[in-house]
Amino acid sequence: MREKLTADPTLWLEVKNAEGWFTTKFPEGMDELYFAVGGVVTDIKKLKGFFAVFAETLQQFQKIGSLEKGNPGVMLQ
Repeated sequence: MREKLTADPTLWLEVKNAEGWFTTKFPEGMDELYFAVGGVVTDIKKLKGFFAVFAETLQQFQKIGSLEKGNPGVMLQ
């Protein structure tokens, strides 16, 4: 996982503490997994790789018990 996260220096992945990118504020106790890439990605294989890293990160959070099951009740706008 570490190799995938450091393979491309333009990839940025962080947990934001309830800032609420798409909403004013997330519900109590909810954080955002923020994912960004510098520049414009036109290579589909590379783009899929970035999303695979994001998905694997979510799976790892689930394995260690950092994700709650169920609908968080956040509406993306």
